[in-house]
Amino acid sequence: WVMGLDDEHWPQPHRPNPFLPLAVQRDAGLPQSSAAEALAASRAAMARWCEAAGEVVLSHPLQEEGRELRASALIAHIPAGTPESPAYSDLRNAVHALGGLECRADDPLPPIDGTVVAGGTVLLKDQSACPFRAAARHRLRADAPAAPHAGLDALERGTLVHQVLARVWEVLRDSEALHAIDEAGLQALLEGAADAAMARLRRERPATVHGRFAEIEKRRLIGLARSWLDQDRKRDGFRVLAVEDQRDMAIGGLQFRTRLDRVDESADGRRIILDYKTGKASAADMLGARPEEPQLPLYLLSAEPEAVAVAFAQVRAGSMAYAGLARDADLLPGIKALPDTRHGREYPQWTGLVEAWRADLDRIAREFAAGVASVDPKRYPQTCQYCDMQPLCRVRERLGEPITDAESGE
Repeated sequence: WVMGLDDEHWPQPHRPNPFLPLAVQRDAGLPQSSAAEALAASRAAMARWCEAAGEVVLSHPLQEEGRELRASALIAHIPAGTPESPAYSDLRNAVHALGGLECRADDPLPPIDGTVVAGGTVLLKDQSACPFRAAARHRLRADAPAAPHAGLDALERGTLVHQVLARVWEVLRDSEALHAIDEAGLQALLEGAADAAMARLRRERPATVHGRFAEIEKRRLIGLARSWLDQDRKRDGFRVLAVEDQRDMAIGGLQFRTRLDRVDESADGRRIILDYKTGKASAADMLGARPEEPQLPLYLLSAEPEAVAVAFAQVRAGSMAYAGLARDADLLPGIKALPDTRHGREYPQWTGLVEAWRADLDRIAREFAAGVASVDPKRYPQTCQYCDMQPLCRVRERLGEPITDAESGE
């Protein structure tokens, strides 16, 4: 079966050798040296095709990019027909159909004791999203290899922002110093903080963090940090008690070693836990029996039990804001007192919210310690969309969904 024999592509146009004089090529009768030679070569090819099998089909497309096409003049004399094509099954599905699926119960893993576990708050986040994901990543070490990437990925760029703001507040320490610093002093502070952060990353990525790229990234960091400090200026007086502070935490029989981005204290002594986030942030992600972002509640329960507000500091160009929950309305700009929010019906008192966090996170931690590893995504398919554990958990086969090709969608 020979395809593509339309009048635009067959016979093929002649293409003389660009490195030899055209007259020499024609005198020697070289292939493709003239239209006549190209036509003769095409006819010879067709003659070989027609002798290659007992049944030969010559075909041409009817359209290409909206243009109507006709049969090449070289096949116009051949009778037109509509041959019957056998219905071949899709190779991938045929191969998959040959396999047998063995269904087994989600047996738990052996329980673990109260030793310090690696993974920090990400462990609780994974356990909340899907117990199997947490077990595979944090006990079986089944993470997929990191994908190579040019430049800096989102995690590296976010780490740079964290380091710059940490350095700034290590120097300023309180809102009074923030309001008192002049423009020249602030610019020098931001440049020094950005240079220090870039130098740390340059030791790991020397081929990336240099030259023009490093200059552009430095400007980006200074701009983001300056915009965020404008948000901090809107607050009432406060001082920064801790920056990038490493703490030991325990809940549900598990012990963690993690790091708090920032702990503030208002002028009257009320404490606020902040976590910088360069992506989108929502207070609702901290709520529910299986919270999607459990780290701030864990910080409050295990490290700062007297805190009366937890919030993400959303450091994003064009959308700088606090996203969190607070007992009182005067702690952070844009955050209402808990009873006045849409979550106030379920949690009318701050103490009730704290107790709900304690019960939910304790249960999630105890499930991980007990070895619970069931395939139970919180919200399918959203929870599984970017999870690299699907070849292990076989969640799609469990739900009876067809196997699809991620690139073609077929």
